[in-house]
Amino acid sequence: MGLVSKVAFKLRYIYNHLVNRIYSKYATYKLKKSEFTIICNNCFGGHLYEATNRPYNTPTVGLYFFAEDYMKFIENLDLYLKEDLKFISKSRFEECHTEHEANRYPIGILSNNLEIHFLHYKTEEEAKSKWNRRKERVNLKNLLIIMNDQNRFSNDLMSRFDAIKYPKVFLSSKERQGNNVKVISYYKGKDCVGDMYNDKIKCFKDFDLVSWIINQK
Repeated sequence: MGLVSKVAFKLRYIYNHLVNRIYSKYATYKLKKSEFTIICNNCFGGHLYEATNRPYNTPTVGLYFFAEDYMKFIENLDLYLKEDLKFISKSRFEECHTEHEANRYPIGILSNNLEIHFLHYKTEEEAKSKWNRRKERVNLKNLLIIMNDQNRFSNDLMSRFDAIKYPKVFLSSKERQGNNVKVISYYKGKDCVGDMYNDKIKCFKDFDLVSWIINQK
């Protein structure tokens, strides 16, 4: 890496560090009187617990669902949270096989063939322990649902998402039919949104998660 590249890398690191610190202070101050459980189809919802230094009041951290399985999960959330998590060696979704072979992350399974991909976990024991501990913290009275258009989302699922009884938002890279869609312009022209966990600041102007939570009260 040349000198110019090293300087640019260092400046980007400093910038991102400062932005994240400012965001953390903003989120902590604005949400100091708010209690919430965020159920999300991937890691995005977990960033706010980190930013505000709160315990994870949700089991959907460090993992992802394929769209049809996530829909089953949120349609019967109270029942699935009571189930015992088991594991399988191979997913029915072919597009994740390469990544799974490379990383050997645990794949959880609930009834109705519902898969949970614990992408950021090393072992089944770790995944199950944290899933069980965190699902006990879920508060159905302060529950918020987030979904995006990744992982095999199809438009025929939108009416089912709109029918979910909890406060909810659907994050999309494009305009879609639905009552709860929020388009994220940073991903304009893409088939779906990208890594909103790490891109949260770039997506902020279209979707401020902190303000959205406050407005649900």
